[in-house]
Amino acid sequence: KANLSKADLSKANLSKADLSKANLSKANLSKANLSEADLSEANLIYCKMDKKVFKQITEEWFEWEIKEES
Repeated sequence: KANLSKADLSKANLSKADLSKANLSKANLSKANLSEADLSEANLIYCKMDKKVFKQITEEWFEWEIKEES
């Protein structure tokens, strides 16, 4: 359970990182690589992100949501 609030993670490679329950509020995630990162129950309030990061997070969330319903 990492506290990364307000951290500058721009351009960071967080691929496959376990960020479950992490506090990422107000963190800068612009241009970060979050592919296959575990963001379950992470606090993403007021994060700064670009479209690519938003798409990665959204795709991961939908995959997780579909798995839960199965």
